[in-house]
Amino acid sequence: MNSQTILTSVSVANQTAVPSQIRHLWGVKPGDKLLWSIDSEAKQVTLRLAPPSWGSYMKGLGKHTWKEDAQTYVKTLRTDRVR
Repeated sequence: MNSQTILTSVSVANQTAVPSQIRHLWGVKPGDKLLWSIDSEAKQVTLRLAPPSWGSYMKGLGKHTWKEDAQTYVKTLRTDRVR
């Protein structure tokens, strides 16, 4: 793991800049969103680049949870209801 520490300051308006190394490494552009994960006990923050589309990011999440696809499941429910 390649680790690097970069120091930034918080302005009087409570703002900070994203260091150029991070912007170039992650390809951060104006308008991109960042996720700040906070660990209150350890007093640590983890910063990640948010996905451009949450729908695309979440697509397929939990697909291994189901034993059959959604269409087959709904068809089975409808068949059971008719009986």
